[in-house]
Amino acid sequence: MKTNLNICAATGLAVAFFLAGCGSTSTPVAPEVDVPQPNGFPIPTHTQPPIDRSKAEAGNPEAQFNLGLQHDVAGQLVTAAEWYQKAADTGLAEAQFNLALMLEKGTGVKKDIPLAAMYYERAAQQGLEKARYNLALMLADGRGVLEDDLAAAAWMKKAADQGYADAQIQMGYFCKVGEGVPKDDVEAAKWFLRAAENLHVDAQYYAGLCYAHGEGVEQDLVLAYKWLNLAAAANHRQAQRDKELLTDQMIPEAVAEGQRLSVEFQSAQ
Repeated sequence: MKTNLNICAATGLAVAFFLAGCGSTSTPVAPEVDVPQPNGFPIPTHTQPPIDRSKAEAGNPEAQFNLGLQHDVAGQLVTAAEWYQKAADTGLAEAQFNLALMLEKGTGVKKDIPLAAMYYERAAQQGLEKARYNLALMLADGRGVLEDDLAAAAWMKKAADQGYADAQIQMGYFCKVGEGVPKDDVEAAKWFLRAAENLHVDAQYYAGLCYAHGEGVEQDLVLAYKWLNLAAAANHRQAQRDKELLTDQMIPEAVAEGQRLSVEFQSAQ
């Protein structure tokens, strides 16, 4: 199934429900959620000890990866890719992931989507949640691999079960539309809520919609307000709009309780 999931273009995920019944007089527009692409392993923010190049040249995969990262940070992408390749081919998952990103983007190496998918899969098999997430998106869209909704959902769930928020919201989408898994509003709401609790702003917006409509959960305007308020506070434009629409349908005491729950959630983070 072709979807609008595309981690290169980061165009996103549209869920087919809105706050149309909460005071809006205009035709609702489907919200889009960016599907971010993980940026790879990590640019150090503090001074690192000198890397023992002799260890890298002797075949130590961790030293090879660190040397690749050093060149990556310095913008020496061709050399970075060469060291990532060495570490990746010894089986180091982090190097496989970073090399896959470079292959997918065509940075430092010739762009090669099928080869990127292969390295994502190798890292995914080792349990790397970012690789599982990226591989799932490629399988869902048939990029570099044969399209396979069942496999996409299976890999996405593995990443979601590891607590990866981007994967959790995507699982919500898969369950909402029935892609690779049975269509199930209850499961969709469960995943949106997990991602919302994991501080994913778009998921907080969708959790608010779930409670506003009673989609997969019992309708609860106070909880709807809580999640929309949290997303709105993070500058989510549609949440800001829909929070105002929802407020018009609520008594002041209910709004105050929703605000209290929002503050309580933020204070617990």
